[in-house]
Amino acid sequence: MKFLQSFQLRFLLLISGLLAAVVICLSWYSVYSMTDLSSTVYQNQARIALNKALRVIDGDAFERYAKNLDPKDRNYVDDCDKLLQIKEETLCTYLYTMVLVDKNKGIFITDGSDAPGGENFSALGDEEDISTYGKELFEAFEKEKIITSDLTFQKGWGWTVSAYAPVKTRAGKTVG
Repeated sequence: MKFLQSFQLRFLLLISGLLAAVVICLSWYSVYSMTDLSSTVYQNQARIALNKALRVIDGDAFERYAKNLDPKDRNYVDDCDKLLQIKEETLCTYLYTMVLVDKNKGIFITDGSDAPGGENFSALGDEEDISTYGKELFEAFEKEKIITSDLTFQKGWGWTVSAYAPVKTRAGKTVG
């Protein structure tokens, strides 16, 4: 009984409490740092994929087939193939282009997420509800530069980083 009231027990409890607090703080910091580092790595990978895609897409041809919506357009077919190749090289999950109709709707143009007719392929002209895509999509169009999201959890998709970049014509007009 004397031990329970002793200075030694109080000191032991104080040290144990301080150690537990330090372990909790270090654990939280480690998880935060790993999440931040993972987000940065994935954002950089997304920028690499986007820069490759922007180099292969001819903005003038894109503007034409985005208006005509002709799935037999040779530039459209070639761009889909090129995006699929980039997607496979960079190991990104999806790689596609889109034209914004308004804040809630976009139209898929070129899709390299899968082979044409595949499960993840969106055909030329397919509509998409973009109301839950986040602010980064609209920011990329407004600022006309590559914008990436942080690592976020999306129901049905898991942990993802999204990246957006405008498709421009040779004259500098943003067309997708």
